[in-house]
Amino acid sequence: AASLLESANADSQKVVIVFTDGVPTTSDEFSTSVANDAIAVAKGMKDDGVKVYTIGIFNGADPSQMYGAAGFDTNSDGTVGSEWKEEEWGLFPNTDFPETDVPAGNRFLNLLSSNFKDASKIGLTRTTFGLAILHYGIKYEITENFVRSDSKYYLTASDASGLSNVFEKIQSETMVPAIELDGNTEIIDTISDYYNAPTEIKLYTADYDGSKRKFDEENMVAAPDTVTASVSGKTVTVKGFDFNENFISETARTVNGKDFYGKELIIKIKVTPNYNAIESAVNAASGEVEVPTNADAKIVQGGETVAEARSPRISYPVYTYELNYDANDGTPGSVAQQTKTTTAEGYTFTIPAEAEPTKAGYNFLGWTDGSDAVSVDYHVGGSVALTVNNPSKTLYAVWEEKQPEPPQEYTYELNYDANGGTAGTVTQQRDTTTETEYTFIIPAAAQPTKAGYTFKGWADTSDATAAAYSVGGSVTLTVNNPSKTLYAVWEKVTIIIPTPTPEPEGPGEVIVPDPDVPLGPGEVEEPEEPEDPIVIVEEPEVPRDDAPETDVPKTGDNGFGTAGILFFLSAAGLAALAVTGRKKEEAEK
Repeated sequence: AASLLESANADSQKVVIVFTDGVPTTSDEFSTSVANDAIAVAKGMKDDGVKVYTIGIFNGADPSQMYGAAGFDTNSDGTVGSEWKEEEWGLFPNTDFPETDVPAGNRFLNLLSSNFKDASKIGLTRTTFGLAILHYGIKYEITENFVRSDSKYYLTASDASGLSNVFEKIQSETMVPAIELDGNTEIIDTISDYYNAPTEIKLYTADYDGSKRKFDEENMVAAPDTVTASVSGKTVTVKGFDFNENFISETARTVNGKDFYGKELIIKIKVTPNYNAIESAVNAASGEVEVPTNADAKIVQGGETVAEARSPRISYPVYTYELNYDANDGTPGSVAQQTKTTTAEGYTFTIPAEAEPTKAGYNFLGWTDGSDAVSVDYHVGGSVALTVNNPSKTLYAVWEEKQPEPPQEYTYELNYDANGGTAGTVTQQRDTTTETEYTFIIPAAAQPTKAGYTFKGWADTSDATAAAYSVGGSVTLTVNNPSKTLYAVWEKVTIIIPTPTPEPEGPGEVIVPDPDVPLGPGEVEEPEEPEDPIVIVEEPEVPRDDAPETDVPKTGDNGFGTAGILFFLSAAGLAALAVTGRKKEEAEK
């Protein structure tokens, strides 16, 4: 501050404002050497006519306190040589006594300010004693006092509002034109990221009445047309107000025959909060969030910044909203609660699918407000709005008992394949049941036929030669193999011809023709190499003694007789042959 003042206009009023939220330290303890250096520099400035204001922003800040007069193990009466101290006995006693530093801090800010123009040091010694094993203490002793010259230069503030009032008080006491600010002066205000771009700007002026500033609507009038505002993005520039002509002072000056204390320019910028940005600064533990309104605020004259203004800070209450999901005797989903901490005065939740619960034997229908409700008020994907007056809500699951499902039915099918034969009257058995296996009984009506073959039974494959199933047998099918086909097993019919004797006696004799002897009349030549001949031999009955005579020729009779021998050839399609007997004599020729 001292170096800045050296380059300032010699005719300008010079004011230094020092504010602190603690005490002069080198690390974490009150330092009398740091205090002495600061007071010595301040004295030099005060000697040059500079007004030094100090502002204490800490617990116990008190402009009237110059020493520890009460509340300590030893109290001071304010005289040189008196002391205040705090100590503790015991195993590893306390070594931090911040309350002893408070009177020293108030003494420091008083002596630093223009309340004590002649103060050159703090006039205190600070000592600690004890080994911090069984005993420890801190002591302040007054070594020198100074004469108070005023009481208005050490001020205190406990919060942002109080600090603003302090600056206004200092401004009202010191405001005189220190720099030339005419109608070309620009006030440039850039809105912070916590607010959106301005939506409206209004300009007013208000006369100062010498006692306080009034910003209420009754004392504000529209600024003259010469005062204009322009907007570029989030930056507002105002110009056309002559600050030199309208500066505010506690001392009236005569303008047009009337006392005039100055006139203020009031700029109203309407903005809306950027809640997303504000919420990024939310500190839920404190219950509120404080953000600056301006990113930059300055006064520019002739292209140069001649002053910068502090940015007001606005506090927003922080609200926590909570939506709970009660499974209502079911098993909760993976999301049983949703919470949101925000500065917004209301919040709307969207019900997630992950909140859906389960319950054995029941269908989940949705959510409702009461645990005994049967109708649904909310579904997955629906919204639930909460307010600051009702920031918490519980939804209850609505259940519907499941209806018993019909038993599973299975269809079983047993097919009969004649396998080249003629099918019986039953070619398939089919049944539907809830059982997981089913047994069919093979009916006789399924039996097929095939000329020249004997049906042996049924098998699992079409090329089987042995039967695995027979009529009246059972075949069991399962749900894994509900269908099956049985194939007929056939055996070819074979009739063996008895071996003929060379010279049979009596009726029914068979003479096998010699292939080298020509056939007689009425004889038919047997085809060569017949396929699989089947010969059926029918022999006449041998006449009993009491049987009637017949015309059956006897052996050795002349002429031809018809022997009742009939030959049947095989299924290859050969014709039957009637073989006529020949006389034995001719056969012998």
